[in-house]
Amino acid sequence: MSSHLNGVQAFIRQTAPKALYVHCSAHSLNLALLHACKLPGIRNCLGTVSSTCTFVRASPQRTNQLQDKVEDLTQEKRKSVLSFCQTRWVESHDALQRFLELYVPIVQFLEYLEEEAVSSDTSSKASQMLNAITKPEFVVSLQICSDLFSLTLPLCKFLQKIDCDLAQACDHVKNVIDVLSTKRASAETEFNKIFLKSLSLLKITNVEMALPRITGRQMQRSNVPSATPEEYYRRNVYLPLLADFENQLRDRFEAHKKVVVGLNMLLPKFCASASLSDIDDAVQFYLGGILSANVIEAEFTLWVNKCCQIEEKNRPACALQALEMCNRDSFPNIHCLLSILATLAVSTSTPERTFSTLRRLKSYLRNHMNNDRLTGLALLSIHQELQVTPEQVLTEFCKLPRRKNFLV
Repeated sequence: MSSHLNGVQAFIRQTAPKALYVHCSAHSLNLALLHACKLPGIRNCLGTVSSTCTFVRASPQRTNQLQDKVEDLTQEKRKSVLSFCQTRWVESHDALQRFLELYVPIVQFLEYLEEEAVSSDTSSKASQMLNAITKPEFVVSLQICSDLFSLTLPLCKFLQKIDCDLAQACDHVKNVIDVLSTKRASAETEFNKIFLKSLSLLKITNVEMALPRITGRQMQRSNVPSATPEEYYRRNVYLPLLADFENQLRDRFEAHKKVVVGLNMLLPKFCASASLSDIDDAVQFYLGGILSANVIEAEFTLWVNKCCQIEEKNRPACALQALEMCNRDSFPNIHCLLSILATLAVSTSTPERTFSTLRRLKSYLRNHMNNDRLTGLALLSIHQELQVTPEQVLTEFCKLPRRKNFLV
């Protein structure tokens, strides 16, 4: 699909050579998380969480039994686990956080099934899952995943907003990378907080923290030398996960940064410290051969001067806000470049939401619906914040000329 030789990208650029291909940012984040979570300890942890959630939700009886345990042991309003999704990381974070909140009731629920379940198959599965989720490696990995997903959850939601531009997305990713670098630099302090949380969970379930089995030569698990359990999990799980995820973010969002590297300097927040050479590549690519260098230089100088008159903390940092203050008659070329920056796709979330809406509307029952009515229903479904009263509908309906004869 995205090949620059034979894919859709190549087909479109035959007609519009300046139409740049930008990979979906939300998908890039998902791929970075998937790659980072291939670490054996993290992969096993997420697989165990998914299996346990599926096991509980597969039976209404088991769901009710877990809810009873939650009511007896905690004051949580949320009384059941969520299904774990491997691709939608917003849902995965919610499922993981819910599992962590209900960890103690889940342990006691599985202990009850192990001893009291009528079915031998249910008892066997409960015993296997209980053994898996009470291991120190699982608990530590669970806390590490919760800490990492707490960083990526705001980013994942931000990349799916309808008013997000590519410059903002790259800036948000850079902030996450900076935080990951800080956590790696102070790994002992940061991981100690995670380790103490893991110890408190294990203490409640009467499980001792211990080093996993280590041999002289291992091929299927990490085996970095360590003297204590805290040092082992920090070196073998925490640091590799942070390093891999940080590298994945840098690699996968490098192409996004190259696209906006010139256009980004036109934003009022950054243009005060920019020079004409900073936007030269973008100007040559989009406006090359149309205007003289003197015209661009003069317009850019006037634009910078206008932006500098705004107080620094109030200068817009996104393309949509910059477009609102950019007069098209006074700055035609700057307005054109800012329009391109605002329309560069960040993710495919908006089209996907549109497809989902149309799939719900245009079913086989409405197969002969005309385009006007379909568009109207789709707009009502998408923009639910708009209040339409029956009186308004009747008023518009009465304005239409209807020349139908009703025979009684």
